[in-house]
Amino acid sequence: MDWLEDDYVELEDDHRSAARPAGAVRVVIADHSRLAAEALMFTFDSDPKLDAIGYALDGWAALELVASHEPDVVVVGEGLTGLEQVPLVELVHEAFPSVCTILLRGRLVPEEVRAAYAAGAHDCLPTSCSADELLHAIQAARGRQLASVRPREKAHERL
Repeated sequence: MDWLEDDYVELEDDHRSAARPAGAVRVVIADHSRLAAEALMFTFDSDPKLDAIGYALDGWAALELVASHEPDVVVVGEGLTGLEQVPLVELVHEAFPSVCTILLRGRLVPEEVRAAYAAGAHDCLPTSCSADELLHAIQAARGRQLASVRPREKAHERL
């Protein structure tokens, strides 16, 4: 696979918060914006129930990060190069069925949300969602719920 070395950042164990409980949810972030990815990493790293593994700025790099670490959840933003949002979700769902995906979208267009769920996404949230909403969606996905009823209803209410 051809991507620049800077297309993903994998946090070494000594850079991640050391006191993670055994059941911490392992999370990978895929987003075209380094600033957004790092902000999510900071948010996730400050929650002891989460283990922020790293982030990718490109869809193919995200797939490689998932293959290397098999996280519990992948949070996928819009605008990825190489491999876009829904195709990435499809590949993750097919190759790593135990890995849950949560999409962040600027606009929740009904057809696009349906395509995301059809591809295997566990939830689809607006990029304007609160940190609490995203953390709830991550916990729901980790529990192997299909986007728990409450977050999915909220997503559909926004359509």
